Amino acid sequence: GIAPPTLDVPAFEAAALLCYVVAPQWRRKGVARSLLAGALASLASRGVRVIDAVPFKSEASQAPGDHYHGPELLFRAAGFVVIDETATLRVMRRRLDAAAH
Repeated sequence: GIAPPTLDVPAFEAAALLCYVVAPQWRRKGVARSLLAGALASLASRGVRVIDAVPFKSEASQAPGDHYHGPELLFRAAGFVVIDETATLRVMRRRLDAAAH
């Protein structure tokens, strides 16, 4: 299993993005990217400084419905980096600071 990631900020300055799925007819149109950008902006405006996501590994499955944690490549493109992993999941983190607002 994955141990809870350590934080160097107070818990109230941390958040996790857990699950979202885009309807099949809306995939590949930038909806997930827009949702993630909106979530990052909203969290940053509320003082969140660390955001974690736990996508399934891209190589673990190619079925879009299997990626309900959000696609790993989406998080990578948004500046998340891998901080831990299991056989099927990656824990990814992005820091928000004044430059990210």
